[in-house]
Amino acid sequence: MTGSLELDPVDRITIDAVGEPGQRTFLLQARQAEVAVTLVIEKEQAIAIARASQQLLTRVGFPEPPLSPEADELSFDATLDPTWRVGSIEMGYIEDRDVVFLQCEELAEEGIEHSTALFVVTRAQLGALGLRALTVAAEGRPRCPLCKLPMDPEGHVCPAMNGHGNTEIR
Repeated sequence: MTGSLELDPVDRITIDAVGEPGQRTFLLQARQAEVAVTLVIEKEQAIAIARASQQLLTRVGFPEPPLSPEADELSFDATLDPTWRVGSIEMGYIEDRDVVFLQCEELAEEGIEHSTALFVVTRAQLGALGLRALTVAAEGRPRCPLCKLPMDPEGHVCPAMNGHGNTEIR
């Protein structure tokens, strides 16, 4: 699919993941009235959204009242199939409107027209999205206390053990 989509402003925006830890697919979903879109993102992109939202809100100011989104504001509609995979995300603040934009560009081969999606959110929505992204990312596999790599349920061969002693951590 090629083209552009603009949800300005969004009614709702959220991040979720489907699948088993270690095999999860991360999804960014936004809705404006009857128009909804789901895009596939990487876990690292979800974490980057969280970090960038924290940095942006630190710079421009956190919303008043403090962040406390309703559960339905972050609910995920699992019936929507992903439209495309995101290659890059740009975030910025529109000062005269006091809103933030997220511009997503489709991951596609060079020379092929890329689809784009623009989501305009409030500072409160951005803060809630950042918190949600961190929560979803943390629901994955536990990290090894020695090497910080993800551990599988059946054990972990830890490079920090350097081949000495028991190399499986459970």
